[in-house]
Amino acid sequence: MIEIKIRGDSIPLEFTLILESAIWYLLAKNPSLLNACSIKVKIRKVKNCFGYCELLDDRAYKISLNPFYSKTEILSTLFHELTHVIQFDQGKLTYDIKGRFLWKGKRQKDYATSKHEILAHTNERILLRSFKKEIEKCRYF
Repeated sequence: MIEIKIRGDSIPLEFTLILESAIWYLLAKNPSLLNACSIKVKIRKVKNCFGYCELLDDRAYKISLNPFYSKTEILSTLFHELTHVIQFDQGKLTYDIKGRFLWKGKRQKDYATSKHEILAHTNERILLRSFKKEIEKCRYF
């Protein structure tokens, strides 16, 4: 069973529900994550970035999102970081003993042009666009 927790100061319930919906949306596209996975999302000030993803232990992840951006940017960042969750889960993204990222067992020299980041940036745009289309279909209130 999957566990999803979203925490943060002064987050409107509506936005919390959108973030949780986004996670479920991505999980529906990656059902392997539904087996005993824990995803904790923390909305908090993150220094010098939109957010980041941490592998806490086997199949437990923490995503931190910076609240000082627009809702669209935060949602986009969530999809970016969830892409890293999938990469970790598939064993493509790992850490070496010094805590540096490895992509398919190889250390990436430049963070900005590393394969896991390029894929996450591409995926965040695709997922954001398709998620917004799904949300628009549901607006019947």
